[in-house]
Formats: sequence, C-alpha cells, structure tokens
Amino acid sequence: MEHHDLEFRAWSDKWNKMVYADDKEITLSISNGGSCHTLWMDAIDEECVPVMQYVGLKDINRTKAFSGDIVKNLNGDLRLIVYRFNSFEMRLLNGERDSTNTTWYFHFEIIGNIYENGDLLDNK
Repeated sequence: MEHHDLEFRAWSDKWNKMVYADDKEITLSISNGGSCHTLWMDAIDEECVPVMQYVGLKDINRTKAFSGDIVKNLNGDLRLIVYRFNSFEMRLLNGERDSTNTTWYFHFEIIGNIYENGDLLDNK
C-alpha cells in the first residue's frame, strides 16, 4: 500500500474560510489529541477549530480529498468522506455507512465540503 504525507486543513468560523496547514499567514496547532485544535493568526487571535485530514485519494480532477468533503459519483449520487481510526469511509449524507459501492474510491468528484457547502447535506 502506498503511503502519503499527512496533510491537514481546518475550517475557521472567525475568518469564514478553509485554512490549510501550510498556509504562511496562519498557524494550525494540533496538540493533546483532544477535540479542540487551535488556529491562530497571531498570539492573541485564537480559535478552536475542527481539523480535517487528507485521506490519500484524489478525485477525477486530481483534487485531494479530505475528511468532510462531499463527493459525487458518476451516477450523481452524493457521499460524505469521514475519517475514522486511521482510515476513511464514504458515508451516506445522513451519516450512515454505505458498503454497497466500492467504485466510489476510484470515480468521484469533490463538489464541496460540510462547512462551505452545508446546503448539500440537505439532499439526504
């Protein structure tokens, strides 16, 4: 199995944007293994943020897939990428597991994510 570099991103409500760990203006600190991860632009401006991890796959457009991404297959069906226990799953938008179609892992397109495109979750 091919290994990939660990990459992270986080959604900032304060700045209303997705922040990537290699962003030069912002520091993403992942510590203590807890559910609160700190994101700051300087020592004063801090925020507890949800962190999403790159799952090692790219979509049909060669865009990296992260947990929290909403994807569409060739039939137009939507799924949510969920990272759990050093692995990931393509779940139904309502959060339930979907083990019916393994072609998701090869032929999908990222159409948004749960923070910037939450309206897509209404298509449950």
